[in-house]
Amino acid sequence: MLALGGVAAAMAAAVAVTPMVSGSENAPLTTPVTGYVEGSGFDHNLAHLGASPAVKRRAAARARLCDDAGWRAENPASCPAPAPTRAQARTAAVAGADVAAADLGPLDSTQPAGLWGPLLQVPSTAIHAVVLPTNKVLWFSQPKYPAEVLTDGGNAHLFDPATGQSTEVPPPVVSYPADPVAGIPAYDAPANLWCGGQTLLADGRVLVVGGNLAYPVGGNGAGAGAGSGFKGGAWVMTFDPWTEEWTRYEDMDHGRWYPTLTEMPDGRVLIVGGWDETGGVQTGGDPNAAPTMLNNQDVEVFDPSAAPGTVATEVVSRLPPNGPGQPTPWPNHEGVGLYPHMFVLPSTTALGAGGDKILVAGPNAYDSAVIDTDTWVWTDIGEQPLGGDPRLSQDRSWATAWLAPSDADGSTRVVLMGGTNAGGAAPGPGTAPPPSTTAEVLDLDDPDAGWQLGAAPPLTTGRAHFNTVLLPDGSIFTNGGGYGRKNDTLYAEPVYGAELLAAGATSWTPVGNEADARTYHSTSVLLPDGRVLSAGDDRDIPSAASADHLALANRTAQIWSPPYLFDGPRPVVTFAPTSVRYDAPFRLAVQGDPAAVTRAVLVRPGAVTHSVDMSQQVIALDVTTQADGITATTPLDATVAPPGYYMLHVLNADGVPSVASWVRLDPAAPDAPALPAVPVAPPPSTPATPAPAPAPTPVTPPRPALRMTVPTPRVVAVGPSLRMTVRLRATVRATATIRLTRPNGRLVTSRRVALRAGRTLSPRITFRRARLGGATRVRMRVTVRDTTGRTTALTRVARVPARR
Repeated sequence: MLALGGVAAAMAAAVAVTPMVSGSENAPLTTPVTGYVEGSGFDHNLAHLGASPAVKRRAAARARLCDDAGWRAENPASCPAPAPTRAQARTAAVAGADVAAADLGPLDSTQPAGLWGPLLQVPSTAIHAVVLPTNKVLWFSQPKYPAEVLTDGGNAHLFDPATGQSTEVPPPVVSYPADPVAGIPAYDAPANLWCGGQTLLADGRVLVVGGNLAYPVGGNGAGAGAGSGFKGGAWVMTFDPWTEEWTRYEDMDHGRWYPTLTEMPDGRVLIVGGWDETGGVQTGGDPNAAPTMLNNQDVEVFDPSAAPGTVATEVVSRLPPNGPGQPTPWPNHEGVGLYPHMFVLPSTTALGAGGDKILVAGPNAYDSAVIDTDTWVWTDIGEQPLGGDPRLSQDRSWATAWLAPSDADGSTRVVLMGGTNAGGAAPGPGTAPPPSTTAEVLDLDDPDAGWQLGAAPPLTTGRAHFNTVLLPDGSIFTNGGGYGRKNDTLYAEPVYGAELLAAGATSWTPVGNEADARTYHSTSVLLPDGRVLSAGDDRDIPSAASADHLALANRTAQIWSPPYLFDGPRPVVTFAPTSVRYDAPFRLAVQGDPAAVTRAVLVRPGAVTHSVDMSQQVIALDVTTQADGITATTPLDATVAPPGYYMLHVLNADGVPSVASWVRLDPAAPDAPALPAVPVAPPPSTPATPAPAPAPTPVTPPRPALRMTVPTPRVVAVGPSLRMTVRLRATVRATATIRLTRPNGRLVTSRRVALRAGRTLSPRITFRRARLGGATRVRMRVTVRDTTGRTTALTRVARVPARR
């Protein structure tokens, strides 16, 4: 471990950017606003500190239960797996390439539950993980005593799955404030980026915002008055995967500790949430009480075109109800502070119609809203007044959420699963209710129905602090987690068993146990070879896997090979373009018969921390096969798939994916290249023959006529709303604009959808009955425009069902 001065000197030489100190020109908040998703009874400052002796004794006793075969049998997900055999380790090592092609000897190559590989010793506690277009994974974390000390600052590493090796890539050096209670003077060290936010930019760089400027004063999370809590860093940095160097920009106005970053369709990044740099304010009459933490109220946007060292972020609004144009006093989202789940809404859905919409999906029961990034006005799901029913069935602290895998027209469902009410009352000191197994779903085409509890299969084991990874075959993988918060620790009762929801399945299936605990501060991401990398968990309490996880020798990662890697040879992509436009065809070449490939998917790489993945998506493309290769069509637009690098997998009929090819979605990309010519061996020498006749002049086939079929739609009542199901079919690729009006022509709602040639699309359009003003019929006008500019239109009138 380098001395502090050595680290600072090395970083100053590596990063040619002048260190900047967090500052602000804005007035401080006059009203305390807490991250109430963690609950009013939850002291996050205390929970982050070292476990008490009593907690360590409880953890050690629970770990010893795994030595009892009967207890292990009754609690199959609660104990770590033994180390794999030599044959299993060898199988897992080659699964990422092609298990069927390896010489495995007598070992059966099929693995219906997949296979966990051996534990890998790594130098990082992997609190944050980002998959890079260089096939490496960026981890960054905080220093962990006793292996490191506070003044070492933060650390970052690159992990190469192909070699299992890690390389240190320390963040830029920044200035830290003194802690007079602990006797630590002000110091300079690499930025402690843990508990910041991260996402991939359109050009492949990683954006990291915020982090940990200061720990609780004197390490006393139980209470030391105003300013004594965690303080959020105001840092703004990018990491270049190709040069493997960091770049720093001017600081934000305020710090952020637990922010969420969301890349918008135009390539900019929305920044929301996180505790600020104040360390909290005094509440009540006791000046030594634990501080009330303050959320950063700025709604901010990062511009990726900004020059290094300059201002790259702009405050565009404030959290409701304080933003310009925001209705007051409701909605109120001042407390949406700690890692909210956020998603770009496809313009093809009812909730995302018109584009420029971003969904906030909890985890607080009341924090479910749509942000219009044109006006920055937030609209609550359900639009209930102050004091109305919550949007979600419960607070879901430390839950996972994702956009459901979709086709090229965009996802229509958001799923929120697991988690717990962190501040709720439960037996025992500092204990929350048990974690949930349930999931709830928001149908983006029927937003008036709100979140539907039970609309997605429940987990077999309740979890908080866990991870969910979308796989290229459409299946979904969940691993890790634990109780959530118990006896004032966030690492209690690890869940070692993983689960898989196969594509189209109605229940989760156990798929083996990990050999180490992955609770709070754990991460899991999909690798380009189709495997899943699991790492992290910086607990300081014993577990069945390790009594001293903080020691460098006990920091581990483990790779899971999904079942599809044991179902036969992989397809092999021999040519793919490096960049493609939206809504455009491109060609792929594969090894062997192209007809053996049945699917192609784009997978947006993961960028995860604290159970929140700020990036991952899976999008299936339309594909057709030809004798020389495959033609695939890219997603409709940047609301379906934000610009940037994606892992392109092709799959065969058995669902086996290829190793990924990296493809960049870029609205300014040139035309996709043709397939490279395949060399043809010259024919054997033969007697001279007459010169061949000239090739006939190519004949351009006639352009298909633009025709569409639109049956009269049916309208049904859904509570206070009406739902119209429209059936559209066009002869060519086109865009349809649907306008619903009253008989007098007044607009009720409108919708834009993409049509594929020869395919029937059945969008559902939901609207409030009150918008009809008492009319008993609704008029629908459909205008279709193809890619060459031709248009056609039809009008239909539908009867509205009477009120019951």
